[in-house]
Amino acid sequence: MEIFQAHSVILRARSKYFHSAFSSNLVKKEGDFYIFKKPNVTSIVFKIILKYIYTGTILGNIENNIIELLLVANEMELYELVEYLQQCIINFNNDWIELNGVKLYDFISHHKDVFPKLQELCNNIMSQKPKLLIDSNEFWGLDDEALLSMIQLDYLEMKEVEIWDNLIKWGIAKNSTLNSDMKTWSVKEYDILKETISKFIQHIRFFQMTSQEYYCKVRPLSKLLPKELEEDLLSHYIVPEYKLATKVLPPRKTQNDKIFDSTILTRKYFNIISYWIDNGQEKLPKFTESV
Repeated sequence: MEIFQAHSVILRARSKYFHSAFSSNLVKKEGDFYIFKKPNVTSIVFKIILKYIYTGTILGNIENNIIELLLVANEMELYELVEYLQQCIINFNNDWIELNGVKLYDFISHHKDVFPKLQELCNNIMSQKPKLLIDSNEFWGLDDEALLSMIQLDYLEMKEVEIWDNLIKWGIAKNSTLNSDMKTWSVKEYDILKETISKFIQHIRFFQMTSQEYYCKVRPLSKLLPKELEEDLLSHYIVPEYKLATKVLPPRKTQNDKIFDSTILTRKYFNIISYWIDNGQEKLPKFTESV
């Protein structure tokens, strides 16, 4: 454990967190010194935080520690630093995202309301380039809440059968007792996987798969599904008119859908739509683009 010395007056003045800590019984005093322990913060990150509190600057390469640094800065109520670090992450290139995307997405899934800019960034990455994360070696370490957050996205540029396939692989990776050859599995092993993926099943849009995808990828694993869903899927692909008991989720949206769903319209297109309503499309005037 590394020991740092700092001036309590400066810490109080620059951080509400330290001001509250020094004003309470959280910090023990020995002689003229306050003893402040933070076992959950690495010495590298604490050194960066102290440097920022004293000088208002961030020095050195922070890419490898930026997620922990962001969390600690937020805990210590250093909100200007929080804004700066969020912008740094947003500006990082794809190489950083490929290496750290899973860790970032995992982190944000537990702090959705704390870092809205990064939440939007993660959702955009997952909706546009989900394979940046899914193809990562770190994907199988993604925790339940992070994966659930991803699967619940309406905008996700992946085929539903690919989402299902990767959910199965993730579930197997989460259980060290399960081997990858499912043909050799016992009932007990299927029950373990069924329990692992149970919370995700209702968010998979099975009814949007093709009959071939269902037959090849879902039907052989139908014992992992709730009985009612299993029967409804079989009925749906054999008798399409069959009335289903299961709630059918709509298809996921594409990026084009996202554009049209936007509540922001330029004046040009607002004028065009208004003119259509008032006069009909055949009398459409010409509009020039304003800069």
